[in-house]
Amino acid sequence: MALLRALPTVLVAVLVASACQTTVDVSVAVTDNGSGTVTVTAVLDPAAAEAVGGASGLQVADLDSTGWDVQGPDTGDDGTVTVSAEQDFADSAELSAVLDQVAGEGVFSNADTSVHESFGSTSRSVSLDVAVSGDPAQFSDDALAAVLGGLPLGRTPEELAAEGATAAGAGTLEVSVELADGTSDSSTFDLAGGEPSSGTVAAEAGETRPVVLALSAGAVLLVLVALVLAVLAFRRRR
Repeated sequence: MALLRALPTVLVAVLVASACQTTVDVSVAVTDNGSGTVTVTAVLDPAAAEAVGGASGLQVADLDSTGWDVQGPDTGDDGTVTVSAEQDFADSAELSAVLDQVAGEGVFSNADTSVHESFGSTSRSVSLDVAVSGDPAQFSDDALAAVLGGLPLGRTPEELAAEGATAAGAGTLEVSVELADGTSDSSTFDLAGGEPSSGTVAAEAGETRPVVLALSAGAVLLVLVALVLAVLAFRRRR
């Protein structure tokens, strides 16, 4: 089950009460060798937090057994509730697999971290494509629907609309990528409102390094001989 689906109350909280807002942040931090960490953070505003019964209403214990390191839920002084989870990846293939765990197949695609070495320079990049439908039911599945009475989000479309749950801004997905040198990019996608959106989040950085020619004693001798021969040939031509 995808990570966002494993937190159904987070999404349902957005959808069951008007004026509730939830922000889900997915960040990809990449090291110099192309490995890195995916961190997912969900922040419920006070109204959404109250709708799910506060921090105790978020059931996240099962996530620990899936390989995710979970922090929270924690309640802030302003009444917001925050829960986060992170997992490491070794390369592009593992990054794709981790992102599929976050939101299911199709939301994130073409994830890539690259390190290119050339003579005197190194370039590093990270990129991924994001596509959301504008309907939070995108993050549901048959298992979650079964738990919620047979409906993807526990409400009929009419009930969701009447409660303001389908209004733009009810839930947002913020996606960011960052390389080890701090080069970064980010974009925000609306999970509600009915309008599909997509985009690419990417960062690229390069560095050059001085080229040092290390010559052995034999190589130095050959260079000196070549120079002497060149000088003698020049003098003969004169």
